[in-house]
Amino acid sequence: MKKVFLAIVIFLLAVSVSGFAGATAASPFSDVPDGFWAYDAVSQLAQAGIVDGYGDGTFRGGQHMTRFEMAKIVARAMARADKADDGQKAIIDKLAVEFAAELKILGVRVDKLEAKTAIALNYESRLRYIDDAYNFPGGSTLHSKSDSDKFTWRQRVYFSGAVNDKVSFGARLSSGQANCGCDETDNDGVANFGFDQMYFVVNDFLGDKLTVGRLSTLGVTNGLLNGKDNNNDGLKLTKQWGNLLFSGLWTVQATDSEVGLYNLDFFANDNLKFNVGYQVGNWTDSPWYLGETNLDEVTKSADFGTQVKLGGLFVTGEWVDTKHSGIKDTAFAYQITNGTTGFLYPTYNLVDASRAHSDAFAVSYRKINGYATPGGLSSFNPTPAGNWGVDWDTQGYFFTYQNVLSKSIVWTAEYQTLKDVSDGMPYKTWNTSLQFFF
Repeated sequence: MKKVFLAIVIFLLAVSVSGFAGATAASPFSDVPDGFWAYDAVSQLAQAGIVDGYGDGTFRGGQHMTRFEMAKIVARAMARADKADDGQKAIIDKLAVEFAAELKILGVRVDKLEAKTAIALNYESRLRYIDDAYNFPGGSTLHSKSDSDKFTWRQRVYFSGAVNDKVSFGARLSSGQANCGCDETDNDGVANFGFDQMYFVVNDFLGDKLTVGRLSTLGVTNGLLNGKDNNNDGLKLTKQWGNLLFSGLWTVQATDSEVGLYNLDFFANDNLKFNVGYQVGNWTDSPWYLGETNLDEVTKSADFGTQVKLGGLFVTGEWVDTKHSGIKDTAFAYQITNGTTGFLYPTYNLVDASRAHSDAFAVSYRKINGYATPGGLSSFNPTPAGNWGVDWDTQGYFFTYQNVLSKSIVWTAEYQTLKDVSDGMPYKTWNTSLQFFF
């Protein structure tokens, strides 16, 4: 299987680079992540009439942009800078610096910054304390886990750049989550770094956008069925038809274990989106998944969701129906937030780290039957630091608050209260963290 996958990747890249996809391709770049400050900056310029969105006067609320698409909007803003006031000119200058490499390929000169390289580097450091109360009353086999309070740290380095005017590259070097040596775990704090994202983006591949490599699944649905942003080896294809956006994802999760996820988004307007998705997995070797003796089976999941923007609030709902071994399990989640994105926990950054002293909250409720959210792609766990799979029925609430203490420094506080549906056993956790972006 791995040899077949590698052969497919090499073939697709060869076909794309050779020009078979067509000669009209625009320069592709890695996706601008959800919650990135540039979205809000461009929205401010649009409201002031400095830019006009996608060329048809709209900003489609749920559609991701590539860095190249964003750079084209920035170029239009730069051309109309004479109509901007001092505050808007400062925004344009900041955008021009951020997208200098992409603007250079477009042929737009940035006087304040001559890009010396096509490779952009960004860094993120996080310090976090988790109070993860695994100790349940009764000490049953299911719940007899030790308390896991701990200090953790994580470092990430993001790479992005253009290979040529048709292919871009993105990667993330991450330490994962390492225990600090200062807590009761007696861990020496050493963490192994590795690339948990490393992918190529090919624009206008047979009229679509193709991502190949180790990629994120975020954004294919609202996050209940898929929310795993690391170590997914595979392909993702997106195609837009007016208000419809199709996303197709195929990944290899483990030896001979494959997942296909297909989703269709319908944007009724800038403030209302619906989606329907379907996931099928062949789980022959996936230790985090069902925990059953018969893993050599096909598991199927249907996903239905909606996302509404009401003033400054996102309201998101999602429902999943999974069938495996003749059993049907369901899950649903609701969330309300005034943050920058409406995606469900834990896929979001609620605040724009560049806006000092801004803040945001999110409140969500979820009820998940044992195996309704397959562990290969989902990261809906009973614990923020736990395993991918959830093998017992849970329901409860999750609360998040984020505050930009100073530019590029974000404080987060999270609390969840869950219970085992079958016996009412409680489960509560909280964590607090500081993130530094530079």
